[in-house]
Amino acid sequence: MKNVAEAICPDYIFHLAAATMHGGISCSRSEVIETNFLGTVNMIDACNDVAYRCFVNTGDSFEYGPKQEPMKESDTCHPDTIDGIAKLSASLYGQYVAQKKNRPIVTLRLFSVFGPRDDPRRLIPKVLQGALTGAPLMLSRPEIARDYVYVDDLVDLYLALIQNPPNRIAGEIFNAASGRQTTIGEVVDLVFRVTNSKTEVRWNTFAPAVHDTARWQADMTKTFGVVSWRPRFTFERALREIVRQQAAYNSVVIGAT
Repeated sequence: MKNVAEAICPDYIFHLAAATMHGGISCSRSEVIETNFLGTVNMIDACNDVAYRCFVNTGDSFEYGPKQEPMKESDTCHPDTIDGIAKLSASLYGQYVAQKKNRPIVTLRLFSVFGPRDDPRRLIPKVLQGALTGAPLMLSRPEIARDYVYVDDLVDLYLALIQNPPNRIAGEIFNAASGRQTTIGEVVDLVFRVTNSKTEVRWNTFAPAVHDTARWQADMTKTFGVVSWRPRFTFERALREIVRQQAAYNSVVIGAT
């Protein structure tokens, strides 16, 4: 990896590789640690001799653990999942290298990202699929909440972040979210309104994941204070865009057959 990094000699590095979790199910514990923590360590170390202008590490809101108030970057983290522990370790390593070696490394701590052609095991694609096909939706509790950020807005945030002088953001952690929480019940209501669906919803058909709570919201004060970025998409506008793109994709596939 070191030879590749030095051969490419990038100005900007966006590190997004991760062992992800979908539908409350993650990869094996060893894969999560090897990918989310050690993979980040290896990536940062491989670029030690590269004169990059900014290295953006991708963190996760699971680093915080459950909180009763909007989550701030200054909060003490108490992750209660392996994913959160591994991601927090990676964020701390990035901070350590930034401070000890004066490297322009920054972490974006992502909340719940969504967008077109997402993994069908995730909540929003699952609800959309049920709404569009009429298949009954099997869900846990309607009060479980997340802070959603649309993928196009997130790309804009990555690009806006690197416009800052390196010494202003090096070693820092910034939340990447909308700053508003949305419950599963609200997701279902909005999807049904956008699609005019009357699909049956069967709540409490399975137990929620251990990390699911009725409070999961980012405090965006720090990010909004440093980065000239604000989400362009409301949750409803994003849903309508996803439905539009899905309809366009389906028509292309049907036309091709």
